Amino acid sequence: MKIAKAKLLKVLAFSVVCIIFTVLLGVKLANSRLFADTYDLQAAFTDATGVVAGDAVKLAGVDVGRVTAAEIKDGVAIVTFNVDKSLQLAKDSVIGIRWRNVVGQRFLYVYPGDDDEQLAENDVIPTSQTEDVADIGEFLNRAGPILKAIDPEQANAFLDAMNTALEGNEGDVRNLIDQGAILAKELGANDQEIESLLVNADKIMNAFANQDDAIRQIIDDLDTVGGMLARRTNEVNSLVTD
Repeated sequence: MKIAKAKLLKVLAFSVVCIIFTVLLGVKLANSRLFADTYDLQAAFTDATGVVAGDAVKLAGVDVGRVTAAEIKDGVAIVTFNVDKSLQLAKDSVIGIRWRNVVGQRFLYVYPGDDDEQLAENDVIPTSQTEDVADIGEFLNRAGPILKAIDPEQANAFLDAMNTALEGNEGDVRNLIDQGAILAKELGANDQEIESLLVNADKIMNAFANQDDAIRQIIDDLDTVGGMLARRTNEVNSLVTD
């Protein structure tokens, strides 16, 4: 009898452990966030295709919440999501929709703002502060004619020529890239001086443009003088010789 009870206890303990692991696995697969202390927000999108309840909400690549609902109100997509209470978002934060994978799943991405006022429970983020998901289909439709115009043989020949030209010159190419980065950094550090130079050049060109009639007259006078000297070459030579 005692042996039977011991076996029964072992079976029950094993069953409980299996159930716990099954629940944890289900929670993980469902991207659920049980027992998390959160608050709800809403974001308005002109297009929220593919966004469904359970999608992740990320900030700086870290999960900070989940989408709880997506519906249409007055022709605008309203996505409801929760965020960890420990995360206080500025009033001017931007919410974007990003691709999660090639299957078409999405997630929300938070671009934090710098406003002193913070979002509160059930606040609605307007469409002016949201970014719709990029439409890959539309991109492919627009890029289709360009892609069709590319000759595969010519593209392969170009790539082969590039590969042949760069082969054995990896060090030179790397050095060229490094020098380009240094040049870009130096130009970036002197952007004010460059801007001032361009402004001054623009002023000079405008000054020339405003005096184009006078400049044209000077050129015409020089042409006239040159013609007169050309007709009196002998006299000029005689004057110089004397």
